[in-house]
Amino acid sequence: MQNPQKFGNQRFEQFGRIINISNDYFYFDLGGNSIKVFGSGIKKPVLGETVVYVEYGKDGKIRMIDYHDYNYNYFLYAISVIALIIFIVIFLKEWKATWKGFKNA
Repeated sequence: MQNPQKFGNQRFEQFGRIINISNDYFYFDLGGNSIKVFGSGIKKPVLGETVVYVEYGKDGKIRMIDYHDYNYNYFLYAISVIALIIFIVIFLKEWKATWKGFKNA
């Protein structure tokens, strides 16, 4: 944090992925930026991301209050893309696209 006195004692919710876990802290990726968060007992999610609730301290340290894992989140995205492709294929078999709209194939 560049200005810990300004943002000290504020609580935030951050969504991202865990990079590295140690005993007393872990590194959390925020999409280009990684922060060091002090807290223990956290685990990496299985094929997903994590939401951490953190408190920014006036001493410049970021402390974890709580966290929630979204396990298999990436897997659900992949299933949704496959379902969308199947829907489009079935839709285009039943309907034909024209300049005035769709016609029954």
